[in-house]
Amino acid sequence: MNYRILLVDDEREEREGIAFLIEKFRFPMTIYQANNGEKALEILKERKIDIVITDVKMPVMDGLELLNIIAQKYPAVATVIYSAYSEFEFAKRAIEIGVVNYLLKPIEIEDFKRCMENILEKKKEEKVKEDEVISSKKILEDTILQRVFQLKQIKDEDRNYLNKIFFIDKKRTAIPVFIEFADNYFEKNAENFLTIIETYIKESFFIELLPSEGYIVTVSKLYNDKETILRQLKKLMSRISNAEYRIIVGGACKTVEEIIDQIKYIEDVRKDLFIFGNNILMVSDYSNTPQRYVKVIEDISRTIINAIETRDFWAINENSTYLCKYIMETGNFSRIYVYNILYSIIKALYDKMPQGEYEDVLLVGEELFSQKQPEKILESFMGVISRVIHVNREKEEKDSEIISRVKNYINKEYKKDISLASVAESVGLAPAYLSHLFKKDTGIGIIEYITELKMKKAALLLADKKIKINQVARNCGYDNPSYFNRLFKLYYGKTPKQFREDLIE
Repeated sequence: MNYRILLVDDEREEREGIAFLIEKFRFPMTIYQANNGEKALEILKERKIDIVITDVKMPVMDGLELLNIIAQKYPAVATVIYSAYSEFEFAKRAIEIGVVNYLLKPIEIEDFKRCMENILEKKKEEKVKEDEVISSKKILEDTILQRVFQLKQIKDEDRNYLNKIFFIDKKRTAIPVFIEFADNYFEKNAENFLTIIETYIKESFFIELLPSEGYIVTVSKLYNDKETILRQLKKLMSRISNAEYRIIVGGACKTVEEIIDQIKYIEDVRKDLFIFGNNILMVSDYSNTPQRYVKVIEDISRTIINAIETRDFWAINENSTYLCKYIMETGNFSRIYVYNILYSIIKALYDKMPQGEYEDVLLVGEELFSQKQPEKILESFMGVISRVIHVNREKEEKDSEIISRVKNYINKEYKKDISLASVAESVGLAPAYLSHLFKKDTGIGIIEYITELKMKKAALLLADKKIKINQVARNCGYDNPSYFNRLFKLYYGKTPKQFREDLIE
């Protein structure tokens, strides 16, 4: 860290001598100079000074008067006074003011070096304490914001706290902006996203709810009109490549209660929307008026139901795949409409399932309706189709053999960023069906199994203190150390660092 130091002395040679020593010992300092107390105060007003070294006797304003003002107005500034033996009375007065660093003229090089090292060490300690306070405040703020934006019950003190940070100026308005990605964008890009927000959305807060979704809340007067906020959001999202998203912009709020109402309304709008399409929607422009749905959707669904009746499994699979592709490419369908279409097909499947398989398909069907992202909904739907085809054709291998192959694959590939889709591809099954099959056999989901395996491997690696924590994360398939730390703490109740320290003790 670089510090700013101000040298105050009416004799230029004295200032240059101290500046030479600072450079000689390579202290991390930017040097400012003043030839009297008044000039020094001007610099203190303009710059954030960390350390002041001043002589006692100077024209216009002497060192003691300067130090007295610094103690009152700039208490965080570390001060050093230097004078000759004959000026010891001045030194006593300086100590009364609170100056603890005192050097005698002529300045001894080793005394100066020791004095600067002590000050820098204290500055570092102060910075650590300051960071701890800021961190604690940030954790409190994040916790309260999480409760509000997850629509959980909040306390009066939470509401008061939010009113202070959002509406410190009564003329301020807060605009909640919901953003959702089709994938877990924030898992690897949260820090980068925060940097982009700071560039394009001034005076804002970011609340990450899930790896795929969160809220931006802007309280700047700059974005009170619709055109400006839309323009800035488009600029922000132009910096994000290869990510599918949707954004819903709430109305302007003047109280925490109004923010909560807007969040509820945004959630209602979100549930009705199906496709992402990289759209930015203002809730004030939203209308859920029934749309004219194309005849093609109805025709495809009837073809699938007819194929179910005749048990034409090839036709079921082909037309179901086409249906999903058409829905995604056409867009502009409400979530409710898509659910109804898929439900009519799944109901027909239920009626034709062999005895004993009904409950299995019902479980997969329920998974479909629990999904939020369009791709996941359609993926779950295709999982039902895969299930029908799978149970009605000769099985080349037993389910237990599939699970065994899955476990072997995970054990071999856990160091990579493996997903449910990649595991499913390795055994040639639909992700939704494989997930159901795996959970039925093991009692846990595939992602949970992968996470448990990675956490256990991480715990073993942490026992070796020669391996850095970042390397442990990479060895377990996590390129983002922060995300690994959060996940490890969720699993073990302590950070990797704390876990390792407990092992050593």
